[in-house]
Amino acid sequence: MKLRFAGVVLAFLAAVAGALQSTNITGCIAPCNLGSIAVDVLIFIDSSNGMGQANFDMVKRTLHQWRRPFNVGIEAADDQLRVAIVDYAVYATGHGLLVENHYDHEELSNLINDVKFRGYDNRNIYYALLQGSLNLNANTGLRGAEVQKIGMIFSAAAFTDGSATSAQSIYKSYTNVGFVFYGLGVGPNANNNELATLIGQPNNVFPFINEERLKFVVGWLHDKVCNPSSTYPAR
Repeated sequence: MKLRFAGVVLAFLAAVAGALQSTNITGCIAPCNLGSIAVDVLIFIDSSNGMGQANFDMVKRTLHQWRRPFNVGIEAADDQLRVAIVDYAVYATGHGLLVENHYDHEELSNLINDVKFRGYDNRNIYYALLQGSLNLNANTGLRGAEVQKIGMIFSAAAFTDGSATSAQSIYKSYTNVGFVFYGLGVGPNANNNELATLIGQPNNVFPFINEERLKFVVGWLHDKVCNPSSTYPAR
């Protein structure tokens, strides 16, 4: 019985890995114009030693790829994309607020570049969500129910300081205003089960992330903006 269960698990992991390896951002075609759909996005990036400098830089490179199909800035058509970023380790640092709605792609690029690797061993997701919650009202740029709201949590190792538990209550303040979250477990040491528990939707967690697989995930998230009801590709 145990051997059979292990075989099922290995087959599942192989299927996920195979799917992620076989598709990339260029092969995932979003069936809409991403430059015309409004979306508010909050991004949380593990900046601890668990992530490591190389993986941290990989995430930032991919965020640059992710932003390009969108219109950016309050001067852009339809005031389309609003972004705020929080990096977290022993403490959390916010980069921009949704209300600032970065003027153009160059400013959004600078925002991404401004996120720094911290190098601590702590990964306090409670502090990250607390910092990000500054964006959860209209005065700081959050738009109404007519605008999609997406959260991304990049994590490379288990959350520390008991923050996985303490973060549950503040996480609800995001979902209460319409945010749908996606967990991205970067590298082999990410605690994907912990991400799934926090987010509450296991199908919204992408495990075993490397650069090639992250390109696939970004392409899939583009598709998700166009098709909010779509689900994770068959595993």
